[in-house]
Amino acid sequence: MSQRSIAQQRRRERERNERQQEPNQRAAAQQQRRTREREAQECERNEQQQEPNQCAIAQQQRRTREREVQEHESTQKVITQQLQQACEQEAHESEPSLETIAQHNRSKHEKNNPNPTENATSMPSKRSIAQQARRDRERIKRARIQIGNTISEQSQNNNIRHYLGRMNSKCTQCKALHW
Repeated sequence: MSQRSIAQQRRRERERNERQQEPNQRAAAQQQRRTREREAQECERNEQQQEPNQCAIAQQQRRTREREVQEHESTQKVITQQLQQACEQEAHESEPSLETIAQHNRSKHEKNNPNPTENATSMPSKRSIAQQARRDRERIKRARIQIGNTISEQSQNNNIRHYLGRMNSKCTQCKALHW
């Protein structure tokens, strides 16, 4: 064989090898491209799954904040109602009852028309009636002071909450969410 034929034969073998390698390289490149596409699709799926989870978490946090605000407002309403009832009860107690008025009128009538058969100690004196009225006024005054103190303590607590604030709670004074 001549050198020429040997060179041609080698060249043909190289070309054959290159042709065989080209499809393998193409297949490898296609496989790599498919792998990258699959990974990108999986990444997109994961992101799409995370978005609803994040939305659900945000909704849950918003609901808990709203629930806390509602609980705070309801407790404030209950406290206000209790204070109003106490004030009404105090006002009612400060007014003389029908029994005390009737008793006072009866004692006045009896003093004006004394019955000689009755014992003098059974009728209260003007002095004891005045003392009783004074005691009643003092008792009512103490109750008012006590209610005033509880109201001022409550307003101080509200001021403290206003300045400190609970996390994400709606302020009763400025209606803002404090952090």
